[in-house]
Amino acid sequence: MNEFLLRIRVILIAGLFILGLTVFLVFPELVKDAAETIHDQKDEVRIGLVAVAVVVDLFLIWVIVQEVRMVRRNVRGLLVRSRDATAKISLESVQRNLEAQIVKIEDIFAARAEVQAERGRLLVEIEVDARDTIDVRGKTRQINRDINRIVDKQLGLSLGTKPLIKFNLYNKPPEEGKKAPPDFAS
Repeated sequence: MNEFLLRIRVILIAGLFILGLTVFLVFPELVKDAAETIHDQKDEVRIGLVAVAVVVDLFLIWVIVQEVRMVRRNVRGLLVRSRDATAKISLESVQRNLEAQIVKIEDIFAARAEVQAERGRLLVEIEVDARDTIDVRGKTRQINRDINRIVDKQLGLSLGTKPLIKFNLYNKPPEEGKKAPPDFAS
């Protein structure tokens, strides 16, 4: 499920809990009147209210279980599962692999990758030094395809978001040891 929807769900449930607790503590006579009204109802109405309470309780238990499972998934990092085994891949090895593959692309002089793990998925940011005559859109698509091929097919991981690709354009390869121009705003 989408992370945004998970946050909204947790916020709504916490808000309802806080609201219920506040009403219970600040207006005890209101709670007492509601309890007496429910007590005075016919058995069919009370059974219906109990059923609603059970459904709400089951939903809250489900939300708690989902959140606990999500926390457990976050701790694991980058895991690759197969039928026979589970492997953990270091972020540094993914980074080196991406850099080595991106540099092989025509008109790319250098590549610096920054990778992070978030909820078991990979977040990729690549800074590329390239010839200033390239088609930036075309190279972006090509680099994106290569990243997806490496991450998904070769390593068996999944991307959390689309990779962010930054270009530094040069008319000739930068000299060894010279730094690239300052990073532009992300």
